[in-house]
Formats: sequence, C-alpha cells, structure tokens
Amino acid sequence: MSDGLEGVVAAETVLSEVDGEAGRLVIRGYPVSALSGHITAEQATHLLLDGFFDDLPDAAGLAAALGRARAEVFAEVAALDDHLGALSTIEGVRALMARLADGDDLAVALRLIAAPAVFTPAVSRRKSGLQPLAPDPTLGHAADVLRMIKRRATEAGLPSSTCCHFRATGVTAYLENGGTIRERPGDSRRTNHRARQSCTIVRTMRLRSTR
Repeated sequence: MSDGLEGVVAAETVLSEVDGEAGRLVIRGYPVSALSGHITAEQATHLLLDGFFDDLPDAAGLAAALGRARAEVFAEVAALDDHLGALSTIEGVRALMARLADGDDLAVALRLIAAPAVFTPAVSRRKSGLQPLAPDPTLGHAADVLRMIKRRATEAGLPSSTCCHFRATGVTAYLENGGTIRERPGDSRRTNHRARQSCTIVRTMRLRSTR
C-alpha cells in the first residue's frame, strides 16, 4: 500500500506536458522556448485551439476573429462603476470576466481569451481616473494590447519605448500609487518589494528620458 498521490492520474491533457524536475514545459509538442518570442499571439491561440473547434479559421482569420472578440467584450466595461473601481486591478478584472457568458463554441472561447487583454488596461485606467480605451480590432492581438499599455505609459510621463522594457503591471503600480510608494496595512512583504522595484524602474526611465 502506497502513501500519497504517486502514480495517481488526476487529469489528462493534450495541451501541455510539465516536467518540473527537468525544468521542461512542452506545449502541444513544442518546448516553450521554441514558441516564446517566435510566434504571434494568434498563432499561439491557434495552436492551443486546434482540434477542439471544427470552425477554427487559419491564423490570419483567427486574428480578425480575435479582434472582433476584443471589441465585443469591451461592451462589458460599461459595468465598471465606482464599486468595481475600488477593487484591486485583478479583482476588478475577475468581476468583469464573471459577466461573460459560458459556452462550448468558438465565439465564447475567443471572448474569454480576449477579455483579460481588454479588461486589465480598462480597470487600471479607471482606477487612475482615466476613461477606458477601446480596443482596435484591426490590429493584431499583441499590438492592440501594447497600444493600450503604451497609452498608459505615455500618460504616466514615461518614454514611448517603456513597454519594450517594462511590464504594464509596473506602470499600473506607479500610477495607482500616484508616483509614490504607499504600503497599505495587510500588504505582503513580497507585494511591497515588487511595488518598490516597479517605482524605482519607472523613476529611472523618467530620468533617462529627460537626458
């Protein structure tokens, strides 16, 4: 008789394979290192959805469909009131995600994929007293997200190249703290450490941009 869950299969998937001991992650037969930075968001989405939907278009068609999905989910941003704006960014995004309909068809899947890319900038802008920025369905998925993130960086007074070097979460932390570090009671040491790192990097970028 064995102890624990060794040898017990909890679930099976064709999407990925994780080998923690070897530090290896395989997605649909490809090492993650062969995908990251080498394929587009649309190609990655196509790779993950292939075989699940009979009406899945090719990568080019998927780009247009994903663009339409971003435009569709933006309608839910109208529910972003003062109550949701008072939540943390992640909780605000989760609240908007909960408004999306469930389903098993491709349209539902694309809306669920598109939603975080639309809701995250919208919630963080709302928390900073700015109007949510509507997505541009004519752009590629990554380009559209980058456009919304760069808009936030510009409004923070950062150089337009910021998003090539700095995560959007850092810009969000900087703006939400009014350009300062505020440690709230109950915040974890790790959270405060990340906030310090974020604001330090942003301040450094602002100094470099003025030289």
